[in-house]
Amino acid sequence: PPGHQRLPLPNPLTERSSPNMDPAEQLDLEQVKIALGNQGVAIGKHEQTLQQILAQLRDLTTILSQNLLQPIQPAPLGPAPPQVEELMTPGGVEPSLPTPVRYGGQPGGCRGFLLQCSLSECAKVAYIISLLSGRALAWATPVWENQPAVCATATLFAAALSWSFDLPARGEEAGTCLLNLHQHGRSVSDYAIEFCTLSAESGWNSSALVSAFHHGLSEDLKDELAHRDCPASLDDLIELTQKIDHCLRERRRRGCTGRVRGPRDQPSAGGSSLASKKQPDHGDRPVQLGHTRLPRQEREARMREGRCIYCGLVGHQRVTCPDLAAKSQHLLGEEGPLTDRPGPLTDRPGPP
Repeated sequence: PPGHQRLPLPNPLTERSSPNMDPAEQLDLEQVKIALGNQGVAIGKHEQTLQQILAQLRDLTTILSQNLLQPIQPAPLGPAPPQVEELMTPGGVEPSLPTPVRYGGQPGGCRGFLLQCSLSECAKVAYIISLLSGRALAWATPVWENQPAVCATATLFAAALSWSFDLPARGEEAGTCLLNLHQHGRSVSDYAIEFCTLSAESGWNSSALVSAFHHGLSEDLKDELAHRDCPASLDDLIELTQKIDHCLRERRRRGCTGRVRGPRDQPSAGGSSLASKKQPDHGDRPVQLGHTRLPRQEREARMREGRCIYCGLVGHQRVTCPDLAAKSQHLLGEEGPLTDRPGPLTDRPGPP
């Protein structure tokens, strides 16, 4: 109320306890004082630790700033590289090189950076050996241990490796391989890949390569090519045989038989009916229309010598063979209508 003075409350932490205070309350007050004192000590220690950490961070920041601003000095060029004997160690061959420090474009530091990125000849050889396996690794191990001259440079080591394992057929050897190469059951594409690989090392001309490629084809393809004009270039021959081989394989897959028709197999307007008729056996020529075919050796010999495949004579081909034309006319006469044929001998006009 107005006019009355407020009396301050006693502070139990600073003022001494009254003699009339309960002993239990006095004990609690002492425990509170002890707890507050311990907290004050702990807070002081924490503050001291934080000050030390801040001081260390300031020192680290200063050191990093000085290192970043200081230009990188180029590494001094060392003496001549040691002898090969000192480089060759029979230990592991895995190259282990420290990663150079990143180059940020500082003047004068480019040369040293490039020097640190360069590989020695020993490291190059060791890297090549680390990629070998099997027989190549078994060969390289004693070479690395006992022949330091071969491992002096990567060029010498690569030459020794090529001499030991890179053995392609060249020259006469490649030509012999071409003569002995055959298609067998492979596709023309697989046969052509191996043939072209050997032909690049043989040095043969185009005509010889065409003959060798034709010689190695399967008998079915040779039979198909016999009814076509053989291309003069190897590329054209490979392309043609690939198409024929694809057709033959497709027919076998579907269970069909027969020969692949080519441009020369198309019947003419006047002879279309003749091709569909069965032609009887007349005479004893090697080739009978509709009957047994000429042996392959004889057919190839006639083609090589420029003789007619049908009659075996020179001066013409099968298309213009007079014997074949006469036989065709004879067959047309036999198959013609009865009114076109001559009657009995009594019906024929006699001599005047």
